[in-house]
Amino acid sequence: GVNPRCSSIDSFEERSEVLSARFVQRCCLRFAVGASRAELPVLKDQHVKVHLCLDPGVLAAAVGAVPAKVRSATNGRLREVLVVLGTQCPEDEVVILKPARAARDLFTSLNDAERAEAITYVRSLALPVKSPLLPSARLAQFKNGSWQIDARSWADVAAEGCTLELPAV
Repeated sequence: GVNPRCSSIDSFEERSEVLSARFVQRCCLRFAVGASRAELPVLKDQHVKVHLCLDPGVLAAAVGAVPAKVRSATNGRLREVLVVLGTQCPEDEVVILKPARAARDLFTSLNDAERAEAITYVRSLALPVKSPLLPSARLAQFKNGSWQIDARSWADVAAEGCTLELPAV
């Protein structure tokens, strides 16, 4: 964004990040209003390779919210929680109560011991990875203090990026 009181807005709409954001806005609008899709003919035996940088949140999205159960420190009952890998750093997991119809605070009603128990449990799992940005990835596991994708550190996978081969239209 830009604050027009502090900086010039000349050629703001031509900036690459603004053009990208406007494109995404148009795509979302067309999806939301149900605009009809047009089938584009695929050019036979022609493909385009696209290299994408991977945002740190890709791993969190690929794994999704992981259900867990923790023992309540106050009454000893099992509580259902969700653990989400961090979007800036996967090792900064977020633990919340499983959403329900009853209005309640999903974040602050858990204590540190319950959060630690949920994170320890999720870190012990081999989690399936499902993402079009990680087409060959199968499992995410926590080993040696960091999340790994198929025995490769997430930092290496993210730094490498992703190359997709798409049909030419």
